[in-house]
Amino acid sequence: STTDNDVKPNGKTRLEDRVEALEKYYREQGTLGAEERISPDIIYIKFAGNESRVDPVTYKSQIGQIISIFRNTLGYKDASIVLMSGKVNNQRTYLYNLTDTYIPPRKGDEGFKNYQREQETALVELANETENCIAIQNTTFWLNIVKSKDSEDYISNNINHANDYWVM
Repeated sequence: STTDNDVKPNGKTRLEDRVEALEKYYREQGTLGAEERISPDIIYIKFAGNESRVDPVTYKSQIGQIISIFRNTLGYKDASIVLMSGKVNNQRTYLYNLTDTYIPPRKGDEGFKNYQREQETALVELANETENCIAIQNTTFWLNIVKSKDSEDYISNNINHANDYWVM
């Protein structure tokens, strides 16, 4: 049976499977010995725009589960964790609107709520509750940028994907 945790990108279902595949790749490349394991110093975790519909309580719980897998299941107890909130997408689209400006939603999206700001707060809380963990508040940063920059200046598809300026 499939659960919400059984997403299968590239045939891999769990975070552990992805790490195993990465270790296999490094072994094949000769950069990791047969019995060696990846041992990261820093782990970055960022789930943003595509998750903007997830309520902050669920979001915090899911990110906490990811941290637990890295720390407890995979054994990366000494790795620093960096939680990153997302950039602000084009606020004029019905999907990512972070203001009180009403843009009529498409049929089926009438109840959509963008939780990016609340998710950022949840990440800060989680970082404060987690040893050797910080939160980078990209959402707040981008809310300040969009006060003087138009979204077309930093988005390649005018909705949510970054262009070269954003990457810089």
